[in-house]
Amino acid sequence: MAHDTFYIISGLWSIDADTPKRFLEATGCGKVSEDAFHLRQTFSECRLEKFDRDVDLHLGFLEQYRAFSQGWELWIRNVNSRKFVFRFMCKDYSWTPLAIDMLKKKGFSSVSASELQEKKILRKYPLWGKSLAAKTRQDLNKDGWYTKRIPQIIMYPTDFPDDLKEKRVFLEVEEFTGPDGTVDLVRYSRLAVRALEVKK
Repeated sequence: MAHDTFYIISGLWSIDADTPKRFLEATGCGKVSEDAFHLRQTFSECRLEKFDRDVDLHLGFLEQYRAFSQGWELWIRNVNSRKFVFRFMCKDYSWTPLAIDMLKKKGFSSVSASELQEKKILRKYPLWGKSLAAKTRQDLNKDGWYTKRIPQIIMYPTDFPDDLKEKRVFLEVEEFTGPDGTVDLVRYSRLAVRALEVKK
């Protein structure tokens, strides 16, 4: 049974922190953007895109935000449109009192740190959708796919690989389970592409 040790920091997201950059700089994790994606979910749409440290989160409309790669995840959740909670998970990183103190000085509050070492189960979920390349509407991102789910349009990138014929995009997540087998938390890990099985 394989175990990973993740270090977790959580608390209340600062309403003044409009971009992830300020948070990442305060934690000292400034190099986490390589091969990363983020999911921005508002009340009207959900976009899965390449990670941008400078993205405007538009907190007034945000339901949840998840930035992730294989080694870390930042999750921000809207509680009541005035209160936002966050959880940041990272492998092989020990949160120092200095990092936590820096976060509090930057406006983040109720910040606490912990370790997570539990059984990890990898799950792969296919993302359904149609290529936007076939669309002609000017307001759609032609580099993604979309899935209509009332009331949202879900968009996600398809720029890896160029040819997606008979291929599907998968979201890989890690479920951390306790001793009794119940899932304690779920962490987004990465996007992957798989070839479809062609029926003959």
